[in-house]
Amino acid sequence: MRPGERIAEKVLAELARWEEERPKRERGRMLFYCPVCTSAYSVSYSTYKRRGAPHCLRCGVEMVRYDEDAFARRRRELAENAKKIMPKLVDVFAKAAEIYGRALLRWSLHDGYITFRLDELDPTEFEYDFAHDVVRARFYYFDVPRYSEAADFMAE
Repeated sequence: MRPGERIAEKVLAELARWEEERPKRERGRMLFYCPVCTSAYSVSYSTYKRRGAPHCLRCGVEMVRYDEDAFARRRRELAENAKKIMPKLVDVFAKAAEIYGRALLRWSLHDGYITFRLDELDPTEFEYDFAHDVVRARFYYFDVPRYSEAADFMAE
């Protein structure tokens, strides 16, 4: 069994659930979503008239009015791209965590990205931003002896 196989199975199941999830409409408000990462945002009509469409806080692009078909297509596209790379990526993250001297314990899925944490005491995290197809590793304790080995492994 590969190092992160169990985690990868759980992540893939959560990605399938996320792919089908739709934002809830609020009465008396307009619903917008980011065309890049699909995060949704609800705005009152008066705010929309004053300020216009909101911008995505993560991507910086102007959000578009919610259209269920376009939203579902984008979510499906993001989820399929993430599902392709996720098993291999989780193995790489698990191996880097092992080199670092820890284990992947927690993960969380957000709109357009997934974050893996090592433990409660170490804030080091690995992130895959599948909306932008970017992998990030944040090592906070640079004095850990095997930090550079793990960082080099992640870079490869």
